[in-house]
Amino acid sequence: MLAASHVHYYMLAGSENCVSEYEWKTLLERQLLTEEEKEVVTGYQGMKQFLLITWALQEVKAALYVTDADATVPGKGGTFRTFQTVGFELRGHCGQLVNLLKQPVPCTASARTHVLIAVARMHTHTPTHRHHAHTQHALHDLASAAAHR
Repeated sequence: MLAASHVHYYMLAGSENCVSEYEWKTLLERQLLTEEEKEVVTGYQGMKQFLLITWALQEVKAALYVTDADATVPGKGGTFRTFQTVGFELRGHCGQLVNLLKQPVPCTASARTHVLIAVARMHTHTPTHRHHAHTQHALHDLASAAAHR
């Protein structure tokens, strides 16, 4: 699980499938991965964190002497299911962060336009025609100034 967290963090700063040699060295020095595991993860085309989480859950299952049948039986696989829940939550958080960072940043001119539209909608329901015309003229001037920036 720690290796998955490290890889996820390293990949957030770089390209989607890029972990630097220095970062791989850190993972190896901390004994979170072996050299052989590093090679498999490097060549893996899917979500690297998910692969590492899957490996971690397999290790937990083996350490607890839980069989696949035990994992679904109430009372026998409770500890494993707790680890499994944490692993799935970690996978979900990794995916959410990646998707959040891929969302486009709103343009400031677009944000200004939305504010202007909202103000215009509020003022179209005013009782006086003269106030409405003045507001519309001011909004038009603001929109023109925003478009020319």
